[in-house]
Amino acid sequence: MLIDTIARVNELRQKALSEPIFLQSAIEHEKAIQNVEMMTVFDKKRKSLADIYGGHSEGFDK
Repeated sequence: MLIDTIARVNELRQKALSEPIFLQSAIEHEKAIQNVEMMTVFDKKRKSLADIYGGHSEGFDK
């Protein structure tokens, strides 16, 4: 039963890969994902070292 399902999925995957509409959609999807990843990288505010180590000044004042 599992082997039949895997064979069916593989058959459908191969059929989809042979269709130009699917390939174009996959390329557009890949570009959209890359744009989202780039936006999340640039949107993140970097923490300053003072924010990261703000409560850890023990031993430095001596």
